[in-house]
Amino acid sequence: MTTFKIYGRGADRVDRTRRVLGRACFLSGMDVVDFIFRSPEPNGYNIAYVKADKTVTSRSPEQCDYLLLMDEKVSARAFDGLKDGSVVIAKEKVQVKSVRAKSHAVGSSDGMSVLGGLTKLFSRVSIKSMKSAIEEELGDDKALQAAFEAGYREVK
Repeated sequence: MTTFKIYGRGADRVDRTRRVLGRACFLSGMDVVDFIFRSPEPNGYNIAYVKADKTVTSRSPEQCDYLLLMDEKVSARAFDGLKDGSVVIAKEKVQVKSVRAKSHAVGSSDGMSVLGGLTKLFSRVSIKSMKSAIEEELGDDKALQAAFEAGYREVK
């Protein structure tokens, strides 16, 4: 099972990214469970999880394989629940002190850029599925597709 954690301020941004990632995993043939925890504070951090596999049996949060950071400011709490060997995708590379993790920079904290970087690193979701998910969930906005492609190109 692969677990993704999306962490950032702005419930709409986090929720939008969760919906697109969940749809892309589904379009790539996986069973998906996704959910969000919204902060009660106006500018508080929100956390969303997407779990994807052939069959997802557990519907509760687990340690995550991928952390998608959706904010320039990173709270230490963002790294809670990371597995050893996990992958962090953010605007800039970050240092994770609690576990061994690989960090990748995509140049923007926009959700579509972060998803572009994730798509390059997570081969079980195709570019075609991700682009279709963006269009199905958010409409035919060329700027969103361009942000996705920029994030994809940034990850080495």
